[in-house]
Amino acid sequence: DSVKKNGLFLQFAPDELKGDHQIALEACKQRGSALVYTPEKIRGDRKVVLEAVKQYGHALQWASSDLKSDPQIVLEATKNYGHALMFASQDLKGDPDFMLKAVTADDIALQYARPKLKGDREFMLAAVKAKGFLFRYGTKPIRADREIALEAVRQKGFMLQYCSAELKNDEEVVSLAVDEYEGALFDASAELKASKDLVMMAVEKNGLLLQHAADKLKNNREVVLAAVSKKGGALQFASEALRADMEVVIAAVSQYSGALKYASDDLKKDPEVIDASMYAEEHEEVMSPGMKGKD
Repeated sequence: DSVKKNGLFLQFAPDELKGDHQIALEACKQRGSALVYTPEKIRGDRKVVLEAVKQYGHALQWASSDLKSDPQIVLEATKNYGHALMFASQDLKGDPDFMLKAVTADDIALQYARPKLKGDREFMLAAVKAKGFLFRYGTKPIRADREIALEAVRQKGFMLQYCSAELKNDEEVVSLAVDEYEGALFDASAELKASKDLVMMAVEKNGLLLQHAADKLKNNREVVLAAVSKKGGALQFASEALRADMEVVIAAVSQYSGALKYASDDLKKDPEVIDASMYAEEHEEVMSPGMKGKD
């Protein structure tokens, strides 16, 4: 009865009771870590160990060697605690079918896969299709594989950071990444940061990404207007010439009054600019913080 209330009470039981199948089962159902107090024969008892890892995945470490090679038990442990895979047998860690199930249960499991598997194209493509961010665990050749990279950034744009230099200069790959997550512009090649279409895609979602654009686009009126209209604080990243452009500055301070500090000295004193900034400030008082264009 005691172990039904708290499985860890098993540690105080006599040895003969610790080795009793039913008592050990009840203890591990209630607290998986109770497996540590059981004798060897119980640690090889499939039913007891299965209940233990369902409740506490880390308990896999105390299972017998045979059960650390049991796909069902290891998968249940992984579902509960992804890092439990570190205790699995090497055979399972190198089994593509099993590992695909494991990483689907918890992506962290892939870091424990055998190195050869992380470089297996067929496996990694299937894994990335299941969960895009598994791309980051791939080997260098995998992260240079265009098909796998396209799948990864389509799901998770920030995976662009793990792509090869060549793929960071691939317009389709980068466009897909930025479309899914505008911040991926940061990881694009210098050449693509000079692409007007790509930068426009990013700043129309988050104007502050203008900071990652090539200098020539920071001096492009259309790009800068799009950026400051979305986030007034983006004015700080505009060229000196455009920070002295009346239309650009009005657009910026209308979106975020604080952008006035980034305007040219002359426009900071301009009555029309000051009025636009004051009007915006009055409205910002009733806006939620997330709606403001702060830097």
